[in-house]
Amino acid sequence: MGGYDTHLTQARGTRATIRTAATPEEIEHLRAEGAPVKKAIRFLISKYVTIFCQNAAWQPGPVDMNSLNNLECVTLFVDDLARARAFYEAVFDARPIYSDAVCSVIGLGGVMVNLLQEMEAPQLVQPVVPAASNAGPRILMTIRVADVDEACARLRQSGVELVNGPIDRPWGRRTAAFADPSGHIWEIAQEIAS
Repeated sequence: MGGYDTHLTQARGTRATIRTAATPEEIEHLRAEGAPVKKAIRFLISKYVTIFCQNAAWQPGPVDMNSLNNLECVTLFVDDLARARAFYEAVFDARPIYSDAVCSVIGLGGVMVNLLQEMEAPQLVQPVVPAASNAGPRILMTIRVADVDEACARLRQSGVELVNGPIDRPWGRRTAAFADPSGHIWEIAQEIAS
């Protein structure tokens, strides 16, 4: 299979290679249809992306490409990219793997989180229309921690207000939840003795 490589060097010195599964013919087809090259490449990257990072704290884990059990990236549609990026850098101590004018990709554990400016969302989910950020929670993402109360104290020190918790749940977890600036809900959870 052919491919197209783009080599990037970020401000922090992280070097990444983005390889799309797109062939040069697919890129030429998009160009022929009048798509600007940068937009065509960004579309293909969003469709076929695999990011290989060197000299970065986050590294993708092993991948079995014959399985659907390979969560690689969660894309969050954000109202204000700069504000979202600042939030994730401060609260999660996350550094961008890739960033441009409409997105910022960060690594959390073994998963990439793509903070995507909401005006770019329709092309990824058409014909479905993305819900507005004020429509209420549309996703809950959970991070396992050793001590929920300590994590809540750190969140409060960062100026983050909790949505709920800490709460001992009947399924053996102590949890608390908070929202990012675009309303995406994050839960922190620790296992508790039954």
